[in-house]
Amino acid sequence: MIRRPAILIHVAVIFLAILATNFVNTASVSRRKTPPARDGLLLLRVASQKDVYEILRKSQIWGAHHIQVNRFLNMVDYFPKEEAHSGPFPIVVRDVRPLYEKGITDHNWLFIATRTGLIRRITTLMPESEFRIRVPEMMGNYYFALGTAGLSGYSYDTPWTITTLRDMKSISEPVIITIDAGYFDNNASPQEVADVLKRKCTDVRMMILVESRDESSVSDDMRRALQTFSAFWRDDQ
Repeated sequence: MIRRPAILIHVAVIFLAILATNFVNTASVSRRKTPPARDGLLLLRVASQKDVYEILRKSQIWGAHHIQVNRFLNMVDYFPKEEAHSGPFPIVVRDVRPLYEKGITDHNWLFIATRTGLIRRITTLMPESEFRIRVPEMMGNYYFALGTAGLSGYSYDTPWTITTLRDMKSISEPVIITIDAGYFDNNASPQEVADVLKRKCTDVRMMILVESRDESSVSDDMRRALQTFSAFWRDDQ
């Protein structure tokens, strides 16, 4: 039987962990750096997912809220071998970003972006069918809770929501959006995607269209759908 003092200690630890996480997020928001609001969206196109990281780095983005519209998560864990060993004493403070960046792939670039400070929060929008498939995996491997707005939790210290266009909540803070051609499988509608994002993301600072030329599962039809999405998005912009 758990004694009352032990219960109070557990509650206190959980409360302090939540408080620390909120403090870190608030500090990150205060330091956030995104492209300025402007007339006309900054719309870019790249060949592969890992190219997105280079754009964010060169744009000197920091602490951004990233919206990814994709079938894939791009969040495969990656830690440089140098980070897996204890450093010599006295401890030398160093910039670890180059260590992470030399290991970038299409499948881990977003995880690395959270480690190097470019991204502080992630919202992933998946096709309905893919989302249903991934729920058990995400519940088993990450700290997630399933609610009316999809899966909400963390990847290490990064707040992460995985949901669908239908269940996505409106976001008023500045965001950066990447749209992968691979999303347009299973008859996804480019016009619907554009309409929903316009309605639910009211402050888009940058949008990056990803053709995923190095992914065999992404077809030319999907890339044409991405181009169609671009045309719908530009309407009334």
